Amino acid sequence: MARYLIRLFFLFMLAASSSEAFAVMIGLSTEELTNSSDLIVTGNVKSVESTWSEDGKIIVSRAKIVVYSVITGKWEKEIINVEYIGGEVGDIGLRVSDVKPLKQGENLLLFLKIKEGQKQKLERGVAPLSNEEIYHSIVGNAQGQYTITPQGIAKKDGFTVMQGSELIDNDIPLGVLIDKIRGVKK
Repeated sequence: MARYLIRLFFLFMLAASSSEAFAVMIGLSTEELTNSSDLIVTGNVKSVESTWSEDGKIIVSRAKIVVYSVITGKWEKEIINVEYIGGEVGDIGLRVSDVKPLKQGENLLLFLKIKEGQKQKLERGVAPLSNEEIYHSIVGNAQGQYTITPQGIAKKDGFTVMQGSELIDNDIPLGVLIDKIRGVKK
């Protein structure tokens, strides 16, 4: 029995250490992503830094995005902050299978939602937050981010869908995707 558990543990660790493991999830349509978002923007990743979460339990990465355009929602600043689970702090790293890390210099279209605790504070007017203190999360994790190629094509990767792949817009001209998003939020 002990040998079986050791082998099982070894196989689990081997699978967990794979650098190309992707999450299996249900596909989200552009309509679902749009309706779940507070803000949809295009922009360029200015910087990404990893740190411990406020409660010190997990590693999070915080990216500053230079906003090129606001597709839906309201945002008036040049920079928007995005936070997601995962990253490296010192010798410790955390990788989440359905989260695609943002990379400095990358051009993106992002479906964003104000982080829940911050949204409640803003709605109640408890602690006024400046735009520099507001962090957004990516709706649907890897499904809520498109990399924009130099040819103007919006691409998704970093995940596998168990069902609903026909719902996902991928390898789509950016202008067509933006028109589709705006058609949902009339």
